[in-house]
Amino acid sequence: MSDAAINLIKLNVAGGPQSLYELMVPKAEGEASFGVEVDYIPWGTSTREINSDGTIKYTCTDDDKCLGTRLHACIARNHVSLYQNHHEFFMIYCTATQTDWKTNPLGKVIECGNRYPDIPDDGVGLELCANANLQSDPYLEEVIAVTDTLYPEFSTSSNPLVIINGRVNTNAITNLKTEVCRAMPLDNRPGTPCSTILDPPITDVPTPVPSDTVKVQVYYSPLSQKSVDFIKLNTKDNNKGIYDLLTPGTHGNAKYNIEFDYIPWGRATRVPDAQGKNVYTCPEGDTDCLGTRLHACIARNHVTQYENHHEFFMVLCTASGDNWKTNPLGDVITCARNVNDLLDDGPSLEMCAKNTNDNRYLDQTLAATDIVYPAITDSK
Repeated sequence: MSDAAINLIKLNVAGGPQSLYELMVPKAEGEASFGVEVDYIPWGTSTREINSDGTIKYTCTDDDKCLGTRLHACIARNHVSLYQNHHEFFMIYCTATQTDWKTNPLGKVIECGNRYPDIPDDGVGLELCANANLQSDPYLEEVIAVTDTLYPEFSTSSNPLVIINGRVNTNAITNLKTEVCRAMPLDNRPGTPCSTILDPPITDVPTPVPSDTVKVQVYYSPLSQKSVDFIKLNTKDNNKGIYDLLTPGTHGNAKYNIEFDYIPWGRATRVPDAQGKNVYTCPEGDTDCLGTRLHACIARNHVTQYENHHEFFMVLCTASGDNWKTNPLGDVITCARNVNDLLDDGPSLEMCAKNTNDNRYLDQTLAATDIVYPAITDSK
């Protein structure tokens, strides 16, 4: 809802000098014409807090009742299977460029759904999604999961935050097409809408990484042997790991400015069945996704515990057990006792991992992972 974000979206008008519109037009069969993927993550500087009664309150910047944020979250996260024809890109452009977007964010959604009819009755479904907290709250949680690892880079002064090929790119806020094209090798530009952009490929970093903080994100399949080996590097006294760097100080705060985030999804898949229910399949023999769901419960349920690296030590402890691959929940209670930041943490994590009807944390780790595909492969 910020003016800067709206202006960025409006750059993509058909024929605009800094527009990606022509790059995003799908082929006749619905696939992308060029190798460009755009993913909108609508959260920004919004906030989430827990009320005294345990309910969650979402407060969205310049967005009463979070309707616009919910709508774009429904569009972005409910349509991951439609990235290839850029349904999300065109739906967000269509809705956010209406003249009354800030005062009536749902005013044009049905019309936009009819204009980009990849899914029958899509506009009606999106309107229902944005109005129904039970349906849209999980999508808000997913965009929060994608966003939270980007703080403090994301702020009102940097809104919107554009990342191209893993790098924050402040130039793209006003020169979007130029910066996207610069991310392509020169040899790949002829015959595309980037053919007139002759700037060399991006080799510099427009926005340097903050020097006072090191942020590490690990995207992985929890039962993959290479993942297990990597996690075990961090056992105490192994000079190849960072155990000593993440040991908390006397008051539970980190001794050093290192933030470590495990994102357990990797090569898992989520596919709707004939009845529309999502079916989750996790690799490496992770039956019922128990191991993946456990680490998702640890990682996403404990965002407030990052400062003392609760997640890091719980993942290390559980994945290092001798029976991790055959019985992922076998050591969780023992590990929780050893990493005792929270009372009764082990039983609650065990219940969370076994609850196959509540996959919100899996959805969040999927949301955080999908933008890095196809980087995660069998060999990594």
